Amino acid sequence: MNRYNDVRRQRSIHFWKQVLPYVKYVVSSGFLFFCAIFAFLFFYYYSDLVNHYPADFPLALVATAVLFPFICFNSIRTFFVQADIIFLVPAESKLKEYIQTSIRKAFYAKIPYIFVLWFFIWPLYRMSLDINHLAMFLVVFLFLLLLLFFNIFSHWQELQMINRIVVKGFTFLRWVLCIASLYLLFSIQWPLAICISGIAMIAYVFMLHKADKHILFWENLIRVESKQRSRFELFLNAFVDYPRSTSGKSNTFTIKLKKMQNLFPFKKKQTFHYFYFLMFLRNEWFGIVLRLNILAILIGLLMESQEAAMALQVFFVYIIGVQLSSLPYVHRYAPLLNLLPLQQKMRANAAANVAAVVHVLSIVLLSIPILTRFPSYWMVGIACVEVIVSFIYFRHVNTRKWITD
Repeated sequence: MNRYNDVRRQRSIHFWKQVLPYVKYVVSSGFLFFCAIFAFLFFYYYSDLVNHYPADFPLALVATAVLFPFICFNSIRTFFVQADIIFLVPAESKLKEYIQTSIRKAFYAKIPYIFVLWFFIWPLYRMSLDINHLAMFLVVFLFLLLLLFFNIFSHWQELQMINRIVVKGFTFLRWVLCIASLYLLFSIQWPLAICISGIAMIAYVFMLHKADKHILFWENLIRVESKQRSRFELFLNAFVDYPRSTSGKSNTFTIKLKKMQNLFPFKKKQTFHYFYFLMFLRNEWFGIVLRLNILAILIGLLMESQEAAMALQVFFVYIIGVQLSSLPYVHRYAPLLNLLPLQQKMRANAAANVAAVVHVLSIVLLSIPILTRFPSYWMVGIACVEVIVSFIYFRHVNTRKWITD
């Protein structure tokens, strides 16, 4: 085995050894239950669509929208680090197998997703064209894999380009080509669609060959790898306090959080508001509240009666409130916070205000789908009562409890 390829394998093993111990927290957080509810809803509406397939169903548009992100957005893990500029650059000409392994693994990782998506699209495609040939299933699936490999290969070439404006142009052109290929595949006869798409892909690869590129654009590859690692960390941080690496500094989400500090005036009374706002976003509360809101909306889609939908909304509002009630107790006994020349009551009020605002936003978010399906003054009244109770609880009851405990 190439010793540089062995370096990649060791780095991959090290990365997954760091990540896998935290998977149990993701599983125990209710994420699997959330996925099960989502799958149940999907099969419920999908079976209804297959059994009552409308003649005017926009299959080409839906199939393109579903397949496009899985085919065009790809993650090529190189596991490059900053020190490689010193230690691996001299061996750049010997890294061919290293790079091929990264591209191959990126391709293999996407095949199951493409197969599952095509498996569910196939019955709709078969009914729209009134065909029932297994060979047709395999031919289209192979074309989708070809389109996937084309996107992964092109993405890798784009990462080596020197001019960032040119990269954006090539990426946009590739996305347009992919959308057009998918739409043609599901809207016209497949042999013609495959021929047109094949010619377009050959022309695009020829243009890639002519563009100015590095053999390996090390700085860009290290930056991209850093962002990909940050996405894992960001996902895990939605469930558990995962230790961030230095790569998290370049995370786009973190940069946006820093910009959101402008929401808070630079005043003494806003100090703890800013602290607890970032505490909510960067810890598991954000992920918990987000999942509960999405889960409530998905389950609400199955409710056939207004009373059941209202009861569901009240239940999830209560659960979200229980989760947010622990926010004021974060870092309560942190010595450094006690050194600040600020009253403890300001800290309790700030935590209560942040929790109350998040809770009210959840109440509004959960009430809108119900009011859309079941317009009623009763629902409006219940939502108003929930908002009042939320402010009273967090601003008075919970704050007083925090101070007296």
